[in-house]
Amino acid sequence: KKYFKILKMEDVIGTKFIKENQEITFAEVEIPKILGLYFSAHWCPPCQHFTPKLKSFYEAVNKEEKKFEIVFVSFDQDKEQYESYKALMPWIAIPFQDPRVEALAKHYGINGIPQLVLLRNDGSLFMKNA
Repeated sequence: KKYFKILKMEDVIGTKFIKENQEITFAEVEIPKILGLYFSAHWCPPCQHFTPKLKSFYEAVNKEEKKFEIVFVSFDQDKEQYESYKALMPWIAIPFQDPRVEALAKHYGINGIPQLVLLRNDGSLFMKNA
């Protein structure tokens, strides 16, 4: 017999995040139907070009009600750059240099940035390269 472990969303993305420079827990995150993992970095020109477009989309989609959440998964190596880049984003972030960054990148096969991975609210993969 084969057994499958049922993962909860927090098993996939973890339990501690940053929102508006405050540490929050998974229980405080409103997870709508779709969650995006946004792999990006301040030093990446394509990321700097894509982030404002993603922000506009995020704000438009969530204007009436929260339908979509994003988690910033940073490849920044400098804390100041991480902080200044994160400040441009209205969504939550994994803390600077958290081990989940490498684990999530490996799990989803991230080979370049920017990349947006979409998950259903049960933690299952919806789309790998949105």
